[in-house]
Amino acid sequence: MCATGKSLLLGFPPAGDSVRIVDRGHPSLLMLTPHGAQRLHTTPALPLGLGELGPGSAEVTTHPLRSGEVILLYTDGVSEARNAGGKFYPLKAPLPEGSGFSTLQG
Repeated sequence: MCATGKSLLLGFPPAGDSVRIVDRGHPSLLMLTPHGAQRLHTTPALPLGLGELGPGSAEVTTHPLRSGEVILLYTDGVSEARNAGGKFYPLKAPLPEGSGFSTLQG
């Protein structure tokens, strides 16, 4: 039996003006800014333990970081959660009031 796992590896260069991301099948990261929130796009590879089934190695995606921005990571337990009626919770809903951030874009 082969153990598998979704994961992210984030690297922050010393200058602190960017983030480098290796995505192994993890849910999208969110970038929270004073102007709203948006998904950070990555180039996902297969989860750990399944890489030999796909072509090549995982790619590194680099995104700039600006003052006041926050990267939000969450588990797939959040994105796959359902209410008592079996419906997914709306992740595109407005972020909590008082968070300093507005509605998720995209």
